[in-house]
Amino acid sequence: YEREPRARNLAQMVASVVNITRTAIVTARPDLRRALLLDLTELEGIRVYPSDDDEAIEPADESREGTRLLVDEIRRRLGYETRIAAGRNGEEGFFVSFRIDDDEYWVMMPRERFERRIALQWLGWGALALGLALAAAYIIVFRLKRPLRQLTAAARAIGAGRAPAPLAEAGPEEIETLARAFNQMSRDLERLEADRALILAG
Repeated sequence: YEREPRARNLAQMVASVVNITRTAIVTARPDLRRALLLDLTELEGIRVYPSDDDEAIEPADESREGTRLLVDEIRRRLGYETRIAAGRNGEEGFFVSFRIDDDEYWVMMPRERFERRIALQWLGWGALALGLALAAAYIIVFRLKRPLRQLTAAARAIGAGRAPAPLAEAGPEEIETLARAFNQMSRDLERLEADRALILAG
């Protein structure tokens, strides 16, 4: 759903850049072509090189589905004799060939336009958010664990027939309500035990 439309859009952009560059070179006055190429480089990051017989070409990695779709779409738009490379003479980029009469040229565009990378700053923000979430979870668990441990000890004391110390009625609302109810139950049990002892004594 996502790769094919992206490949079509990128191929259309590449074809437009190549066609405009070719037309600009063909129609420009010979004495202005150098200035034109310099403007393309400075303003758009696009460079034009003449093809050499001894140049070292690094072919595009068409084993990746996204790259293969992009290359096929570019060749469909510009012609199947179009060459596409990922590097030339040690320089990395996205190279597309075109011809003017019998001469072949390369248009080089920055590779960043074609590759989607996860920015490191987003990884950093994600790690920070995860760390804050874990810290908050630890604080919440700690605030819940301590009152629950006290409640467990008090319940065991009542089970053993001892009167536990009143629980602190503080913390989250649910824990506070539970502690208040437990203290009321403990007082009721003490009063019931005192009444029973009084009746037995009578």
